Amino acid sequence: TTSIKTLTRARGPAPTYPYPARTTYKQSNHGLYGGTHIQYGNNVAVKKVLGKNRETKTRRLWRPNIQTQHLWSAALGRLVRVRLQARVLRTIDKLGGLDEYVLGNKAQRIKELGAAGWELRWSIINTKKVRERFRRERKKLGLPNLGLEARLQLREECSPLRSIDF
Repeated sequence: TTSIKTLTRARGPAPTYPYPARTTYKQSNHGLYGGTHIQYGNNVAVKKVLGKNRETKTRRLWRPNIQTQHLWSAALGRLVRVRLQARVLRTIDKLGGLDEYVLGNKAQRIKELGAAGWELRWSIINTKKVRERFRRERKKLGLPNLGLEARLQLREECSPLRSIDF
């Protein structure tokens, strides 16, 4: 089994995570927590006193259900040790595996991944299996198969900042 930190050391540094690090529930920066955090509220004890209901409120908190799991990554060809919330585990099962969950490209999914999930995503994207899959998808859509230099040039040409005069 391999942890996320070990994978990122082997694949090189990932690009910077596009969202700020979480400051309220810092341990969620180190696993797949699905954007959850500690929730606060009251325990309410209802007591009948002289024919009237009296509610005694005691502060409490609810922590996310965090599990450490060893999940199979088909792209990496090995088990990956991940700290994740039980709800995220259900989503991974629903989508068909860890790779499909991490490779989701919607903005909310990227935000849910957190910094550790972002690094895991980077290491999975850099595998030969995923690169081949992306190449087949580009071919199926009729998009050109560009090399790295051509992609960087295309990104620079399509940059929204180029049209702004400073």
